Amino acid sequence: MERKEFILKSFDGFGLSVKIFETQTPNAAIQVVHGMSEHQARYEYFAEKLTKNGYDVITSDLRGHGGSIGEDGLRGHFGNKDGADTLIRDQAVINTFIKEKFPQLPVFMFAHSMGSLIARNYIQNYDSTIQKLILSGAPCYRHGCGFACVLCKTIILFSGETGCNRLIKSFAPGGRKGELPNEWLSYNKQNVEAYNEDAMCGFPFTNAGYLTLYELDRRLHQYENYKLGNPALDILFLAGEDDPVTGGEKGLKDSSRSLRKAGYKNIAVRTYSRMRHEILNEEQRDTVIGDAILFFDRETGKWNA
Repeated sequence: MERKEFILKSFDGFGLSVKIFETQTPNAAIQVVHGMSEHQARYEYFAEKLTKNGYDVITSDLRGHGGSIGEDGLRGHFGNKDGADTLIRDQAVINTFIKEKFPQLPVFMFAHSMGSLIARNYIQNYDSTIQKLILSGAPCYRHGCGFACVLCKTIILFSGETGCNRLIKSFAPGGRKGELPNEWLSYNKQNVEAYNEDAMCGFPFTNAGYLTLYELDRRLHQYENYKLGNPALDILFLAGEDDPVTGGEKGLKDSSRSLRKAGYKNIAVRTYSRMRHEILNEEQRDTVIGDAILFFDRETGKWNA
């Protein structure tokens, strides 16, 4: 496996931190989109497993995360305006880069948590750029997200885009407090402790950052936005049964039903017992990774979870 790390200029000149994991004889390239308040290095084990099974992997830090920090030094901030569109366009730039670097390879996408919100917004206009999509720990549509957007805009009028209001934060998805902070992330306590000790994890968003998060959620049910360039796109939801972010069985059903209503035909859902939100960091993560590889290996349109 060969690994490269570099800065990729996005559509507006912003520098995105990107890593490429290459194998000798790749079957496809996989674009990884991480979640809220974390960074791409947490997906290196996953990337290494994928390369050993014949896939090139491209990870990146969302802007406002990891190594993708602007001159203002702010984490959890995606610009003062149009943050949702900015994050979507960043992934389009990365996808174009992948296609130019690996023109002979199909491109698949793996997106976790907030990354899955970005991915579900991404396919509204760019579904023809990928052949398969895995949505891990996907937040369900929440009926209060429209109100949360209005609240964010109101608070921004008084305290600015870069402030951090506690009331806004309270609407963000997550779990109840446990023995450890952020225990809802996984049953694997070593993972939770590592997350809590990582300075690049667990930070709050700015007011504008939370507006972006809720706007991404709000758009999930705007079915008129889906252009359906690739209605046969293979989509797989993967989730822990004890994940508070997905909304449980009801939330996953709504998430898959929403994509069917939008016009997608090939959708499957797989859940895992004794797993919470970060299924790639549970002790049984190799089972999840094996299912992801099986999905990527299968011929398009013939996957059944």
